[in-house]
Amino acid sequence: MLLVVSSSLAFAQPDIFNYGGAPVEIPDDGYDGSMGSMACVDLDNSGGVVVGVSDVSMDMEITHTWVGDLTIKVMSPTGTVTTAMATPGQPGAPDDGSTCCGNNDDLDGTPINFADSNPTDAENMGLGGVGVCTGDGLCNYFPNPDGAPGTDFSDFDGEDAVGTWTVCVGDGAAGDLGEILDFTLTVDGSTVSNEPGAELPDGYSVSQAYPNPFNPQTQLIVEVGETQNVVAEVFNALGQKVATIHDGVIAAGQSQTLTFEAGTLPSGLYVVRVAGEAFTTTRSVSLLK
Repeated sequence: MLLVVSSSLAFAQPDIFNYGGAPVEIPDDGYDGSMGSMACVDLDNSGGVVVGVSDVSMDMEITHTWVGDLTIKVMSPTGTVTTAMATPGQPGAPDDGSTCCGNNDDLDGTPINFADSNPTDAENMGLGGVGVCTGDGLCNYFPNPDGAPGTDFSDFDGEDAVGTWTVCVGDGAAGDLGEILDFTLTVDGSTVSNEPGAELPDGYSVSQAYPNPFNPQTQLIVEVGETQNVVAEVFNALGQKVATIHDGVIAAGQSQTLTFEAGTLPSGLYVVRVAGEAFTTTRSVSLLK
């Protein structure tokens, strides 16, 4: 049982993670409605801190010679799939957008943004016939699945953003080519906090850090109801991971002391996130030098 307790905002900064790899070719006419038939890229957010998603946006750089052939899907670490765009200009496309043909504008790699708060319907992308974003000046779209899975990025609300996200692009018609050049996901929300007064599953406990404030080290005691791997990581006030203080198995009924040694880190607020198979919780600590 995973008990997610009250979401107090521990970080002002969202999780922002970028692909930044080699271009990925989009298979021509390969899309059959499944993510397995799409060009997919995984994004590692294992060092993230947002576990109560409230907002998601995506910046993409794609080249393609017929935007109306394309469908774009996003899958969260928990397996939720939603669709940012499905063959714009082909309303209610059968087979989840895997047939021809929608609007015929080009994508030239200029960044386009998807977010629920954006002004333009993704179904209208490429409607002008002069080039997406570069030609028509329309670069910011709100998701429209148009019969494909999902509603919009609010499908991810309340989920854990930590883990692997997957972004996929499929081409449902022949004769046009393109590549995924780059993309960035920005996930905003809250961290799970159980200080004070929240509860962990029966048999589990994570003590408050002591001493707190501290210099140069502080400790927490973890007990688990079932033997499992436990990872404890430390993040600064910008949400950047600065240390891993434990990554290993803790036996049922065993008390494990975790020590955060600040070393050369600057004074400030830090958050220790302790995650097992049955719980995730955080402890805030203050380093005063």
